[in-house]
Amino acid sequence: MKRIALALILALALVLVGCGSDTPQTNWDENLTIIAPFLAAEPMEGFTFGESDDIFGISGVYYAAWTNGEARSFTNAEGEDTVIFDAQIYVVAQECRTEEEAQQNISAWKAREKQNYQASEEFGITVNDRDYIMMNMVSGNEGNPYGSGAAAFTVSGTNAICVELVCSGGFVENPRAVLEVFLNGLHFSE
Repeated sequence: MKRIALALILALALVLVGCGSDTPQTNWDENLTIIAPFLAAEPMEGFTFGESDDIFGISGVYYAAWTNGEARSFTNAEGEDTVIFDAQIYVVAQECRTEEEAQQNISAWKAREKQNYQASEEFGITVNDRDYIMMNMVSGNEGNPYGSGAAAFTVSGTNAICVELVCSGGFVENPRAVLEVFLNGLHFSE
């Protein structure tokens, strides 16, 4: 029985190794925060790197967050306690099989933003020779502690990337301008 269990575990491990990313690894500068094998970010003045999660890396989903301001408690509409800041930057990166699949992910992310915020019309910007679709989030839905922000979306090869800046009332800077500075510090491996 132990041999069968060990054989099953080894077979599963071999299958999972085959699911790994085809995205090339890059020797990133040590000052960069690595978000995904294909994406890294420069430090951002006024923001503190908070967390990253590549636990979903086996499925090709990566996440990182930066915060601005002091942490404070907030109870959401469901009665759950959480921590909020003056502002937060979130990056979600998804490895996809095709560019079309990456575009589909971006469409879903944009729809989610529009469910949570009253958003401006989408518009294109170019930052550091990379094209993004951007939207300003003018006001958050009732109960959302982050009342404004901006979001940008891009495709890099077959990878979909969403970068979101959400702001509470304590953040006085222009969300679009701050997000553009952050985007300027993103590095992609192609």
